Amino acid sequence: MKRLLQIILLFPAFSMAQYTGLQFDGSGDYIKTSYNGVSGSGSRTVQCWFKSFSASAQRFFVDMGVTSGGNGARFSFKINGSTNVARIEIGGGGIDGTTNIANNAWHHLTVVYDNAASSNKYKIYVDGVLDVQGDIAIALNTPATSANPMTIGIRTDLSSITTLSGGLDDVRIWNIPLSAAAIAASFNKELCGTPPGLVAYYKMNEGIASSNNTAITSLIDEVSPSNVNTLFGFTLTGNSSNYNTNILALVNNTVTQTVSSCSNYNWPQTGQTYTNAGMYYDTVFLYVGCDSVYILNLSFTSISGPTISVTNCNNYTWSQNGQTYAASGIYNDTVPSSSGCDSVVQLALTITPIPLTSINVDACNSYLWSVNNQTYTSSGTYTGIVTTAAGCDSTVELTLTLFSDSNTITYNGATLQVGVSTGATYQWLNCSNNTLILGATNQTYTVPGGVGSYACVTTTSSCTDTTDCFNFSNIGFDELSKNEFSIYPNPTNGKFTIESSGSQLIHTIIISDIQGKQIASSTIESNSYTADLSNVDSGVYYVSIISENGQKQNYRVVKN
Repeated sequence: MKRLLQIILLFPAFSMAQYTGLQFDGSGDYIKTSYNGVSGSGSRTVQCWFKSFSASAQRFFVDMGVTSGGNGARFSFKINGSTNVARIEIGGGGIDGTTNIANNAWHHLTVVYDNAASSNKYKIYVDGVLDVQGDIAIALNTPATSANPMTIGIRTDLSSITTLSGGLDDVRIWNIPLSAAAIAASFNKELCGTPPGLVAYYKMNEGIASSNNTAITSLIDEVSPSNVNTLFGFTLTGNSSNYNTNILALVNNTVTQTVSSCSNYNWPQTGQTYTNAGMYYDTVFLYVGCDSVYILNLSFTSISGPTISVTNCNNYTWSQNGQTYAASGIYNDTVPSSSGCDSVVQLALTITPIPLTSINVDACNSYLWSVNNQTYTSSGTYTGIVTTAAGCDSTVELTLTLFSDSNTITYNGATLQVGVSTGATYQWLNCSNNTLILGATNQTYTVPGGVGSYACVTTTSSCTDTTDCFNFSNIGFDELSKNEFSIYPNPTNGKFTIESSGSQLIHTIIISDIQGKQIASSTIESNSYTADLSNVDSGVYYVSIISENGQKQNYRVVKN
């Protein structure tokens, strides 16, 4: 046979687009043929594929003959809607099958009338298997007349009986009684050519499934292609009342090849090389509807190599491929061979990172960490690496708190204060006699009488520090309750004015910083005086004003 055309199809098996059927919606869809039917009492066979959608009424597959010619003048092949079985009916009599064909599945149906048989003249086959056989008392005599040609999906008289509801495909009319062997051998494949006895054949492959087929108005009769077989009532668009995908691709010849390959496969049928497993198809078109299909069922088999299990710290470099992996997992490496079959080596890797170790240390002034031999002079968090005997690195985290041993004393008026140390305890002492002051255990200490020399012992969990002695004079002591003088502006940007608010003149002005250090002094005899702090740093300063009668008042001045 000459190959006319080769097509590679990547569709699932038996879903090729050129094979369709007609879907009847049960509401006016039918076909009026140009075939007059088998005449008289002649033997006959009628076949079709059918998938039911609704079987609540008597619905016709094929009908031939007339209603006015007597009880035997019509031969009807239909579904009995009350029992959902196939039925042959001659006038008012008939034979019903036993198999449910209204279960929303495709079934192949064959009815046979053998005029030469002495008994069991009528037979019904379902899916190539005999379902029922018997006789009908009414004599068959169907007139062959163009006035009432054979119909599909409705009675020949186009009566109001409900039209067919379901899918219909591959309708065949024979003027011979097919044998059981012939039915079994041919029901699931389309016919090629015109076998003896075939008088009408409708493959229903004219349209494209569920597409716009409105330009198609008739069916092709493979036996008599010139005949006009008209479609009535079909919408011919969408999923219903249109051409649709049938049960399978009915072909003349199917050859299936199952191949297992290592890496790739060149199919001699097509000359194509395939690198992926799957089903591949080659269709050889001989002539319309009679095709040969070659099916390649291809799989690939990789040769499994060894599996290597490794547990390592932090990361692992696999000598197989030179790759470094930092996470646990399954890793593969493919090793090609000269035969074309790949060997897969598998690495089962477990990475066990060493957990972080944390330590907390309190120290005085500085700390030498033995982990990395580093000396730290400020509090903070630091990390170091410890390498184990197995070669795994462990990270150690140091949280360091340093306490200073150089606290100093400041004062605010007659109150002394030592520097802040978290978690410290305090003990004030009198430097003049080197004795502890009972009850003086706070961070601050108020000087009694405003004079004397004092120090503070600060103790933490790690260190004890004693401040220098602070000599306290009455510079920071009591400010008189009677305010004889006023200072403005305060705060000041530099210059400020001191005025007497009473009868006392200003005699002496002494200005000191917050540590008690004198920075300016003036002796005057006046009601007012302008001082200047422009040349000193911003901060708090103390101004002592001594009046002409020797009284002293202390003021705080803030320099911006």
